[in-house]
Amino acid sequence: MRGTAPCSSGIPQVTSPRAQGVLGVEPRLRAPGPPTPRLCRPRIPTTTIRHRPTPPPPNPPSPVALMAFVAAPAASVTVPRPAAASALVAPSGAAAAATTPRRARLPVVAPTRVAAAGGAGIVRMAVAVGAPAPPFTLPTDGAGEVSLADLRGKKVVLYFYPRDDTPGCTIEAQGFRDAADRLAAAGAVVVGVSGDSVESHDAFKAKYGLNFALASDEAKTMLEAYGVWQLRQKFGKEFMGVVRSTFVIDAEGVVAREWLGVTVDGHVEEVVSFVESM
Repeated sequence: MRGTAPCSSGIPQVTSPRAQGVLGVEPRLRAPGPPTPRLCRPRIPTTTIRHRPTPPPPNPPSPVALMAFVAAPAASVTVPRPAAASALVAPSGAAAAATTPRRARLPVVAPTRVAAAGGAGIVRMAVAVGAPAPPFTLPTDGAGEVSLADLRGKKVVLYFYPRDDTPGCTIEAQGFRDAADRLAAAGAVVVGVSGDSVESHDAFKAKYGLNFALASDEAKTMLEAYGVWQLRQKFGKEFMGVVRSTFVIDAEGVVAREWLGVTVDGHVEEVVSFVESM
C-alpha cells in the first residue's frame, strides 16, 4: 500500500507525512482480512398480560332461607283430562272425506296382469288368454293386406318384434321360416308385426327369404291393442318400443297362449310344439 510501511507487529503503519500532518496522529489500520460480522440480538417485544380478577362466588343461601323454601307449599298444576274414547275413533264416511287431504284420496290403479317367467317386468293390461283376440287389418309386404277376420278357421301365430333386420329379430324370423312346414301341417299361419314401413318389410323379407306375411303398424294401433307398445329402458334411457311377444290364436279367434318379453333362443320350437299339441 502506498504511504504505508509494515511495523514490527506486522500491522501496516502510515508513513506518509501528509497523512501525519493532517491527522496529527498516527492512523491505525485494520489488519487485512474479512470484516468481523456484527452480532445483533433481536429485540423481543414485551407484552404486559393483565389478568382479570376472578369474581368472588355468590353468597350461599343461609340455612334460614333454605328451611323457608322447603316449608313453602308447592304450586298447583292443572293437567287437562284426556278426551273421551269416542272422540279418538277415526272419522269415516262424509267426515273422513271432509278431513282427509285431497292428495291422500287419489285412486291407485293396479295393472290387471303381470308377465310370468320369461317376461319379467312386462305389464299386460289388454289381452288375456281365453278372451277374444283384438281384431286387426293391416297392410303387409308386397302391397298386400292381412285381417284377423280373413284368418278365421285357422290357427294364427301372431308375433310382434321390435325392428326389421336386427340380430334378434332376424334369428326369430329365420326360425319361423324354417318351421313353416310343421306349422302348416298343424293348420297354422304365421304373421309378423312391427312398426316398420311396408318398404322395410319388403327388403327384410327378400333378404332372408321369409315365407310368411309381415304386417306394418306404423300408427301403433294394433301394437297398443295387444299391449306390446310400452315404455322401455336401455342404457339408462327411456323410450317407447315394441316388447317382443307372441300370441297363438285358435280357429275361433280366441287367444290360446301368450309369451311376453320373449327370449329368442328356443322360442320358436316352444311355439311350434304348443301349436302341434292343440
